[in-house]
Amino acid sequence: SHTIGDCMLENTQNNLPILQNCVHGARVFTDIGVYQLRKRCYYPQLNRDGLELFAQAYPRATIMMAVRNSTQWVTSASKYRNLKRRWAKGQNRSGCPGLFPSPNAEDGEWVEFYERHTRKVREFARGHPALTYVEIPLNDEIGNVVDDIFGFTKRCWGHTNVNEENMG
Repeated sequence: SHTIGDCMLENTQNNLPILQNCVHGARVFTDIGVYQLRKRCYYPQLNRDGLELFAQAYPRATIMMAVRNSTQWVTSASKYRNLKRRWAKGQNRSGCPGLFPSPNAEDGEWVEFYERHTRKVREFARGHPALTYVEIPLNDEIGNVVDDIFGFTKRCWGHTNVNEENMG
């Protein structure tokens, strides 16, 4: 399947605006990376110059980042479809080398990874004052908050890592 992440990666490889022809009429993009087993991975907020390319193409855009306690994030990443393990094992995948802690990393290294990523996005936003940066706590109220601020339907936001099938 062709995802927004695939489209963004292809655009960066072809020197096109990062979201060109990726979607039509969308007002918000969330979790727009691509991670394909044995193929490739691309997370614009982590890979290469993804954030910079975003700012160049959309200099007055809004970046909304949902954040939570880093230890809670590690616990969630460990359980949700084994994300932490899949990312760690993908170090040799095209686009992934050096992005994630190693497969035998302790939780503390994952905490540092999350905190470093959060700082990177915050610093990026500070360095690009034409962008609007909104940071929202990821909690039970996030649906109401994004509805209040942006008018996005609150049912589209919330805690999705609650299904026992996703636990690992």
